[in-house]
Amino acid sequence: MSDTDKPTFIPMNRINGISNRRRMPIIGKIRLGVKVSGPNGFYPKETPHFVVPEEVAKVFGAQPDELEVMFVSNDPTVNCPQALRWYGESAGLQCIGNNQVARRLNQDTWKTESRSCPCEKLESGECGPRANLIFMIPKVSSGGLFQIDSSSINSMEKINSYFDFLALTLGRIAMIPLKLRRVPVTRRREGRPTTHYPLELRYEGSADETARHQQETETILKKIKMLEIQEPIEINPVLDPGAHVVMEEELEEELSPVPAEPVGGSGSETHDPMPPAMSTPSTAAAKAPEATAPPASPPISVAQTNYLLRLTKALPLTEDEVRVKVHALTQREASGLIKKLIAQDFSYFTSSPSTPPAAPANTGTVTDPMTDPQFKKIMGLVVSMDIPETHVTSLTAGYTKRQASTLIDQLVGGDFSAFQEMKEEELPVLATPESAPVAEEVEF
Repeated sequence: MSDTDKPTFIPMNRINGISNRRRMPIIGKIRLGVKVSGPNGFYPKETPHFVVPEEVAKVFGAQPDELEVMFVSNDPTVNCPQALRWYGESAGLQCIGNNQVARRLNQDTWKTESRSCPCEKLESGECGPRANLIFMIPKVSSGGLFQIDSSSINSMEKINSYFDFLALTLGRIAMIPLKLRRVPVTRRREGRPTTHYPLELRYEGSADETARHQQETETILKKIKMLEIQEPIEINPVLDPGAHVVMEEELEEELSPVPAEPVGGSGSETHDPMPPAMSTPSTAAAKAPEATAPPASPPISVAQTNYLLRLTKALPLTEDEVRVKVHALTQREASGLIKKLIAQDFSYFTSSPSTPPAAPANTGTVTDPMTDPQFKKIMGLVVSMDIPETHVTSLTAGYTKRQASTLIDQLVGGDFSAFQEMKEEELPVLATPESAPVAEEVEF
């Protein structure tokens, strides 16, 4: 038998198309804000810095506004996938779309079905744009990737544009050292200035480094050809178990920058919003009014605004007139107004609105925990909204009597925003004749 007639031995210890694939795991998440526990429940708050895990904080500090990153893939749609997403009341994704078609999970068959996109859930605010930025931080770990989720259209546009710029000037996106920053942008909305901190990428290489990156492009692209990236971690932002939770009275400290070096001396109070742990009686008395001042309530939610529009339909007012009258209210004031309207008291709209509606009354001391009857009352009020008990339990964990009493008043007044966690800045503006597009959205 000649050599050409001998059977060729093919090793059976690898599967072609599978065994030669390499997938990089996502080992951590970085967030753009915190979840605040206030008297009206939990609400999101954007921070000017990245909220980072411990391993990143060891390298870049506890509150960095800049990270040194690299992208492993040369495909922008892999590095930063973007879609319209709806989570509903579940922890996982229920529907994902691209503004043309969508795939939605059928709760009866547990199979995804195609449908047109967008739908009514985008208009109601239940669905919204969301991006997942996936990158490596070489100074922290070369064994995995990190993920940032953002609902900011501004950030998506900035990142997409810079990807195109890198491809044009350097020939690739992958394995280029970049700076990822939070950059403050102030815009005026309804006459009031608001500041957000969108994501921004920057390349700061020298001319020699740029030339070297251009020369290495072909080699780098060959090396990463078979490299894949783990699918983004999908989690309902309302139920995110890894979110950093702070008490409302601690919010100022969370938003204040951490000094680079410890401030020496017990008398120094620079950038310290909290009183010292120990003080003399005269000092404590002087600071008492500041320490006991009630924390500011978050602004009126989208759910409250829509409910007020329904309750005022019978009044000789346009929707725009109602919005103008209520846009400056806090959530507590809006809850008090809803209770008045249900009781057929329309004086807020028929007389001068200089005095805001009364906020729900609080009972109990600051530290008394929520009682079982209060929790049962809350469950009885939300049962009509099909809100799972596990969701209610997680969001009311650690509530005091006072917070529970305030929440009950809100629910009686028809305000369920504490459980819906809806954010006005994240939602597209409804298509009304006189409405203008929102230039900037909340970052997280």
